[in-house]
Amino acid sequence: MKRSILVLLMMSAICAAHAGTAAQARAARLHKGMNLSVWLESSYWFFSTTTYPDVTRYTEADIRNLHSLCFQTVRLPVFFEPFAGYTAPYNFNTANQNVVRGLNYVDSVITWTGRYGMNLVIDNHLADDDNSNGLQSHYQITDANYSAQADLMCAVWRQVIRRYGYADPNRVFFELRNEPNTVSDANLHTVNQRLIDTVRRYDHTHTLIVGNTGYYDALLLSGSTPYTDTNIIYTFHIYDGNSYPGFCFQGVGGRTATDTLAGIHTAFSRHGAQAADITSEVQAVYAWANTHHVPVWLGEFGCTSLSEVYHDDTSRCNYIANFGAVLDATNIPWCYWDGYGPDEYLTTYNGGTTLTYLFSIFDRSNVLTAAHLNPCFKSALHLGSLCNVTTGVIEPIEDSHVSLYPNPVTDILTITTPGKTDIAIYSISGSLIEIRHTDGVWSVSTAAYTAGVYLVRIQSEGNMTIIRRFVKE
Repeated sequence: MKRSILVLLMMSAICAAHAGTAAQARAARLHKGMNLSVWLESSYWFFSTTTYPDVTRYTEADIRNLHSLCFQTVRLPVFFEPFAGYTAPYNFNTANQNVVRGLNYVDSVITWTGRYGMNLVIDNHLADDDNSNGLQSHYQITDANYSAQADLMCAVWRQVIRRYGYADPNRVFFELRNEPNTVSDANLHTVNQRLIDTVRRYDHTHTLIVGNTGYYDALLLSGSTPYTDTNIIYTFHIYDGNSYPGFCFQGVGGRTATDTLAGIHTAFSRHGAQAADITSEVQAVYAWANTHHVPVWLGEFGCTSLSEVYHDDTSRCNYIANFGAVLDATNIPWCYWDGYGPDEYLTTYNGGTTLTYLFSIFDRSNVLTAAHLNPCFKSALHLGSLCNVTTGVIEPIEDSHVSLYPNPVTDILTITTPGKTDIAIYSISGSLIEIRHTDGVWSVSTAAYTAGVYLVRIQSEGNMTIIRRFVKE
C-alpha cells in the first residue's frame, strides 16, 4: 500500500513537472506584439510641465488598428522611477500632474487592450545608456549601488502592484526592469529576487517578466539559471548580432553614421554572417528554454528605416525576413520596437545637419493600418487585416462547448463558450467588427449589421482557437 502511494506521488510529481505552467500558457498567448515607445518612458519629458505625456501619440484607435493587423500584445514602456523621486520613502509624487497623467494613461491602455482582447506588458523602462538630464546618476543600477537601487525599485513595484494589480492576470504582465547594463549578472540576480519577493507579498497571480544584464543579452540569458518562481517569463532583446554590430543603429544613439557626412554603410545580407549570428542567438535562447522548461519572449527587435541616410531598403527587408524565419521556426513570441509612424530619433552631425531615424514598421502618416504598413514586414511577420480569421484552427474547441444562436440572426446573437474566451467578429472580407473578452456568454446586438455572412473567432485562455460563421438576415 505504501509503495503504491509512493508510486502515485512520484507519477504526480512527474506529471506536474511536465505540465505547462500558467506562465507558459500566457507566454504562448503573447504571440505577436508591438511596443508603444517614446511615450511614457521618455526621460526628457519628466521635467516639463506641459509636454508629458504626449496626449496625441497613441489612442484607443491605434490599439484597435494593431489588433486588426494580428498583433495580440502591446508592450507599454513606462519610466516609473521618476514618479517616485530620488529619496526614501519613494512615494509617487501625485502632486505633479505629469505623474498623474502618466499613471492614468497606464489605466487607459489597460482598458483599451481589454476591449480588444489583447495582452499588455507593463514595462518598467529605463535605458541605461540614456543620460538625459543626468538621470543615470539617480536610476542606473551598478555594482556599487545595486542594494540602494533595489530599495527604490521595491518601493516602486509596491506602488505599481497596488495601482494596477486589479488587471486581469491572464492578459496583463509586469516587466521588472528594462535592459540593465551596468551591473554584474550576479548582483542583478539579487536585485531581481528582491523585486520578485516584493511583488509576491501582494500578488501571486500575475506573471512577471525578467531579463539579464547586457541590455537583456540573449547569450547571457542562455547561460543563466532560472529563478525558483515558476510564474515568470524570461525576456531577451536582439538588434544587431553580438559578433556583428553596426547595422540597426547606424547614426542613432552615438553610433557612427553611415552616410557621406560621417562614415561607411554597413549592409545586411539575408544569408550573411550577421543574419547567421542573430539566428544562432535566438536558437540558443530557444534551446535554453526547452532545457529548463521555461517560457521566453523576445521583447524588442528592430532596425531604423535608414531612408534619410543611404536608402538601403533591401538591407532592412533582409533583416526582417531573417527574423521572421527564425521566429517562425522557434515559435518564440515577440514584440517589435516600435509602433509609431512619425519621427522618433533625431541625430545632429557636422555642427547642424539633423537626420531623422524611423524604427517603425509603418510610414510617417501616424496611421497604424495595413495601408501604411511596410510590405516587407507584412510578409515576413505575417501581418495584415485578414490574418486574424485566416490562420485557421490551432486546436479546435469542442463544437459541443460552443454555440451561436439563433443562426441566422435578425437582432440578438448569443455566443456561448467554455469559460473565459476572447471573441472577435469579422466581416466576410476580414474587417474587425467588434471584440469582447467574455466569461462564457456574450449577447451581441446585430441590429446595425448589414445582411450577410460574418466570421466569429473564438480563442480560449489556453490559446485554442475555432472559427465559426453566422448569417445576419
